[in-house]
Amino acid sequence: MDKFLNWVSSKFHEPLSVIFCLAGMIFILLGIDGSLNVPVFDEITVRDNYQWISLFIGVAFSLLGVGIFIYFYNLNSVAPKNNKFKKIPEIDEIIESDFYLSHTQKNVLGIFHENLSSDSQAISEEEIRNKIKRKINHIQSSNDAEIYYRLEQMCWMGILEKHRVGYINLYNFSKKYWKYYLEK
Repeated sequence: MDKFLNWVSSKFHEPLSVIFCLAGMIFILLGIDGSLNVPVFDEITVRDNYQWISLFIGVAFSLLGVGIFIYFYNLNSVAPKNNKFKKIPEIDEIIESDFYLSHTQKNVLGIFHENLSSDSQAISEEEIRNKIKRKINHIQSSNDAEIYYRLEQMCWMGILEKHRVGYINLYNFSKKYWKYYLEK
């Protein structure tokens, strides 16, 4: 029972859809039968000439509750409708375009080039963080999380690769980027 109650409470953060559905069901039952036995109110009745109105209101409330639920909990509404990235950009497009890499990320890439001479070499996160803080003025006062974020973004773009040895993160050029760099 607890599992069911947890599921219900996680699904219905906004109780509006549940309220409309329950009210709709009550009005539908009143429209069909004309009366409804409720423990607190004893018996709720509807006059015969108003049963159709009660049925109509019940259907409208139920549809409104379902519509609210679909609107607020539609999984497709989370994803952007007009996604600019129809395909994953190639590495040359990422490097040559100002759209993907910020000025700071280009400076970080330059620091990697100063310290690594092949794609098989790696540099620790702490070492690259210290070099970045020394060489890029506006990052000197930044916290470690910001530098980590920038390195991770470059991994997601396919420029860097991250390897974890124990508790140490090691970064090196990706094979794809190194191939592009050698061809250029």
